[in-house]
Amino acid sequence: MPESSNVNLQLSRDEALVLFEFLQREIDENDANTLKSSIDHEAELWALNGLNCLLERALPEPFASDYLKDLSAARHALVKRYGNWSFVSSTE
Repeated sequence: MPESSNVNLQLSRDEALVLFEFLQREIDENDANTLKSSIDHEAELWALNGLNCLLERALPEPFASDYLKDLSAARHALVKRYGNWSFVSSTE
């Protein structure tokens, strides 16, 4: 595979915000410790970290004063759109 090949993805703003927050928490704040049991190879962590960096560059919301309000709205919108996950009870 050529090293320069890229993949373009499209996410809704809600998906991007929620995914950014998850990756920021798990990769940056927890140093991926809570993901250990789910990771098969170290490269998976580097891929997740790369995605987190891309989202950080693309999203202005995490640096805004009302970020937590935007994040909460995005979380609620996704659950409203897709429904509850079968084994998760919402904390908000």
